[in-house]
Amino acid sequence: MKRSALRRSAGLQRGAGLRTRSAKRKPADDQWRAVRDRVLRRAGYRCALHRRQCWGPVDVHHIRPVGRGGPRLNEANLAVLCRMHHGWVHDHPYEATELGLLR
Repeated sequence: MKRSALRRSAGLQRGAGLRTRSAKRKPADDQWRAVRDRVLRRAGYRCALHRRQCWGPVDVHHIRPVGRGGPRLNEANLAVLCRMHHGWVHDHPYEATELGLLR
């Protein structure tokens, strides 16, 4: 195979770029952002697993995942977890279920 066959004949086309989100999705994203902020403030930006400040940023975790029928915007279905413990919950579903962090 010749090397010239692997080369591009023209440079990359530059465009307007990707939209960050669709216009249809914007209201739902705004609702989620408002609910997430309320949950974070209510928890004091502290991890629910240790009830204190943990390592790194905090995430809002769905106790019953949306993909399993959990409500997306219900504050009773949300918990604040640090990034490390959020990963732990998803990596150890049996233990997380016993702690009440996953259904």
